[in-house]
Amino acid sequence: MVKIPALTGAQIREAVGGTALRGDEAGVEVLELAEPRDASENAVAFVIGEGFVGDVAGTRARVVVVQKALAEKVLPLLPGQVGLCLGCEDAYLGLARLSEVIARRDPLADWRFSQAGAVAENVHPTAKVDPTAKVGPGAVVCEGAAIGARTTLLPNAVIGPHVAVGEDCVIFSGAVLYPRTRVGNRVRLHANVVIGGDGFGYARGPAGAAKIWHLGAVVIHDDVEIGPGTTVDRGTLKDTVIERGVKIDNLVQIGHNGYIKSHAILCAQTGLAGNVTVGRGAVLAGKVGVGDKIEIGDGATVGAMSGVAKDVAPGDIVMGSLLARPRREWWRFLATLERVGDLLERVKKLEGMRK
Repeated sequence: MVKIPALTGAQIREAVGGTALRGDEAGVEVLELAEPRDASENAVAFVIGEGFVGDVAGTRARVVVVQKALAEKVLPLLPGQVGLCLGCEDAYLGLARLSEVIARRDPLADWRFSQAGAVAENVHPTAKVDPTAKVGPGAVVCEGAAIGARTTLLPNAVIGPHVAVGEDCVIFSGAVLYPRTRVGNRVRLHANVVIGGDGFGYARGPAGAAKIWHLGAVVIHDDVEIGPGTTVDRGTLKDTVIERGVKIDNLVQIGHNGYIKSHAILCAQTGLAGNVTVGRGAVLAGKVGVGDKIEIGDGATVGAMSGVAKDVAPGDIVMGSLLARPRREWWRFLATLERVGDLLERVKKLEGMRK
């Protein structure tokens, strides 16, 4: 759930290109954008696919925007406090269009150059830098940012507008923290890490791909270390979260709305699509790829170069470069694969005998 500038029911309808299926837009105003299950009574929520229908009955949203193809399923589930339900031919495209309207009115949705208007030493007058913190040559601290005690910014690190960095952190050269990023204590962000960049989300529109503006943030808890070249995208309608004690290797990609639970380990070149949850203490070995909306359970292990296309249960060990599967099943598959040549020869001999 993200805070947004106030929008009326009419403004939402116009932006998403929808029609009222229930309720009246008069007097409706929202201040938040959310998924149905996270929505408050001041929110507009989107039902963009079957996966969201089950959350409708418990939503507290004031406005719900639904894919018209799902309207028959959604309308009977809507709680009484939903004051307006709008139907769209393509609710995902509607979300993209509404996010653009919000982004134009939100100075932190994109990085405006004026927000970096620094004084000679590259620290904006509105930034709060603890006297014990160290800011290296060429490092930039933008408007409204805060740097905690004993934190070190090495040369050419960039701390964006309204970013908060805690105590005893080290932000290495070339690291970039986008607006609204929040970093806890004793965090190490190595060279060329990018935290809070735009999530990779687009809806198909008549003019091609329509950008979905990602209005959430990235929240990094205490005692996290992130290796060089890793990128962590900010959330769409909620924050991307990395919990305490997580260790992330070099060149890892964490997509929008990712949730990495405490003490998980992500090894080099792992890539997570959007909305992935990695459980407490889970280990993802090198070059693991995880699909959208997948959940890796607590304490699970995913072997190197595995492709994960379905949830992994807590404590399971899966591997497989074709499709991740339980370890013993994968070993049996490999053993069978090695015998394929011999089996083919035997089949040929048997067929020859029959002839």
